[in-house]
Amino acid sequence: MAYGLGKTARLGYARAMLTAFRSALAQLGDPRLRRVLWLSLGGGLAVAALLVVGAGGLLAVTRFVAMGWLETLLDVAGVLAALVLIIALFPGLVGIVSSLLLEEVARAVEARHYPKLPPARRQPISEIVLTALAFAAVMVAVNLVVLPLYLLPIVNIIIFLTINGYLLGREYFEFVAFRRLKPAAARRLRKEHRARVLTAGLIIALFASVPLLNLLLPLFGAAFMLHVFERLRQESKFV
Repeated sequence: MAYGLGKTARLGYARAMLTAFRSALAQLGDPRLRRVLWLSLGGGLAVAALLVVGAGGLLAVTRFVAMGWLETLLDVAGVLAALVLIIALFPGLVGIVSSLLLEEVARAVEARHYPKLPPARRQPISEIVLTALAFAAVMVAVNLVVLPLYLLPIVNIIIFLTINGYLLGREYFEFVAFRRLKPAAARRLRKEHRARVLTAGLIIALFASVPLLNLLLPLFGAAFMLHVFERLRQESKFV
């Protein structure tokens, strides 16, 4: 692991992370990535609208009190509360849609930075579906955890970075690694370099904690981790 090596090795790892970070940021303007972003934003807005309409419809057919004016007031308050919650979770909705489109992000990064790579391996449908579901679950979890950060500073930031650094690092690493390696080999590579994968996850979690920037999280996370993965794959003793 990087933390157990000498100063020269740690500096090398730090430079590699910085290079991966810069490369991922620089490619966010790529037309192929912009297309994924717009599709994700549009899909997220569509899902949000459906949820608000669904909440309004459910409240309209549900009667809480006998007084008409109070029932109307409760319905309006319920819709507003649902709207506020959905706005807070909107980055997560965008992330869920993006998780279905990350293959395009990976291909765009490889086309620009690793053009000599052979085609990615053919993944079983079950593997793709499970990976997408894991991504969706993590996106929702990340955005649910970040909500209390607006109320309780410092402690929750540490918890957010630690838990989500691990989760995001693991999920993004497995996404890019499964495209090139079988799951067993990918997990072996992750465990071999667990400290660097965690560091990459912490960087992604920091990115996720910035409002508006977090809408770009899936694009940045996939691009950044792909660079990290390719570096680790070159250095690995087992892959």
